[in-house]
Amino acid sequence: APATAAPGDLDPSFGAAGQTSFRLSFHERVQEGEPATVAFPGDGDIELMGTATPPSGSAWRMFAARLQEDGALDPTFGSGGTVITRLPPEEEETNTIPIQSIFAGALEADGAMVGVGPRVEGRLSAAGAFDPSFRNQLQMNAFALVGLPDGQMLAAGETPTEGEVARYPTLERLLADGAPDPSFGTEGIVRLPDRAGPTARESARSILLLPDGELLLAGIGEVPGEQFGWLAEVTATGSLDRSFGDEGVDYVPAKTPFQGETGVSVARGPDGTIVLAGTASVGGEDWQAAAWGFLPDGAPDPAFGSDGVLLLPRVLPEESAESVTSTADNSGYVYVDFHQSQSSYVARLTPSGALDATYGDDGLASFPTARIE
Repeated sequence: APATAAPGDLDPSFGAAGQTSFRLSFHERVQEGEPATVAFPGDGDIELMGTATPPSGSAWRMFAARLQEDGALDPTFGSGGTVITRLPPEEEETNTIPIQSIFAGALEADGAMVGVGPRVEGRLSAAGAFDPSFRNQLQMNAFALVGLPDGQMLAAGETPTEGEVARYPTLERLLADGAPDPSFGTEGIVRLPDRAGPTARESARSILLLPDGELLLAGIGEVPGEQFGWLAEVTATGSLDRSFGDEGVDYVPAKTPFQGETGVSVARGPDGTIVLAGTASVGGEDWQAAAWGFLPDGAPDPAFGSDGVLLLPRVLPEESAESVTSTADNSGYVYVDFHQSQSSYVARLTPSGALDATYGDDGLASFPTARIE
């Protein structure tokens, strides 16, 4: 809908002066919510999904909320606009504590929402009802999810080895009921090659479905003394596309040290160029939000930013860039940085990796984090 604010300003028609907040409760206990994904089911609605936990941190459960276009909770969704998954009665009676941390979600064609996390998955109907027929356990730790044209879904993340010393980037394809697709890899699982070594730890954290059916992945990794980001293109069967990057994988250039603890996200422009958003180590224990540009074949794009990388101006200490997307008009990229205890900000980049001076304050729009007192 048309907005009355300038680009980068909070929209006063949404919530209270551009922000909205709401309470979560489970069995009349206040919960803290950490959204992991946002989706748009239609009619201007906004659906959030993530993890809810009591302030003591003793349990983790999937939660979702649906907002109307004006920022108000949708009373037709769940219970007054929000829903938190409930355990089956037999588990409630034994006080079993669920571990349902949700890191990613995706909308289905019928408006249902699927969420995934470390060895957990679940589905909520379009009305916000928990679907007990959908499997609730993955074979891996999932951090990203994408819907496929045939109605299936593909989760991306990692599989830890015994003892969890090494971790390997992993894909798991899911059937409509959440079960692994036996025709994909080995019993639904494909483990991608990673940097050699028994102590290597790699994880896929972002996934895009490309127009030709292939998949673009971004992830983080660590070997003793080094953290790094990586980008890979895989076929629909889960094998590396050897024409991309270096035999299917491209690592974030070593000239800009990567800070892998904060995550990574990937976006692709209409011309096939790629932007990876993450965090660069800038000396000692300091880090800074950064974006790296790549050509369609996975080679670093020297025309992006400064020789392939853009370090964004600091608004807050210890900033990171964990979410990036192409703009709706395909004229650049937008990434969001969130600091729960301080504030949030949005940056708009041009396709060449420069801040868009027409947006916000020279390309950056910051605002205090909405809080419930």
